[in-house]
Amino acid sequence: MDNILHVDNLCKKYKNFKLNNVSLQLPKGFIMGLIGENGAGKTTLIKLIMNLVKKDSGDIKIFDKDNVKFEREIKDRIGFVYDEVCYYDHMSLKENGNMVSMLYSKWDKDKFNYYLNKFELNKDKKLKELSK
Repeated sequence: MDNILHVDNLCKKYKNFKLNNVSLQLPKGFIMGLIGENGAGKTTLIKLIMNLVKKDSGDIKIFDKDNVKFEREIKDRIGFVYDEVCYYDHMSLKENGNMVSMLYSKWDKDKFNYYLNKFELNKDKKLKELSK
């Protein structure tokens, strides 16, 4: 069976925490959830997989490609929701869109503008001026 995600002996050490030799596989077509106590390493694992923090050792492959070497190509094919806000409140929707567009080689500006119009959002309005 093809694996969409393969993590092998992944390690990351912080001052008061150590993720040690984590290995897992996610077969194509399956869904996986991470369950554990606060501080167990769930967020660290996701950040490592998404290359938001650097691993100390181990291997991570997504779509059978190294998650660091092929980071941009991989991120073009997947999406995930951060557990914290990663946009800039002081910037307009247009400016936020421009920032995010730099992360994706296949960014669709027309689609971005379509959704701004569909939800009647003013592209020049600052993010902090919108309701949540």
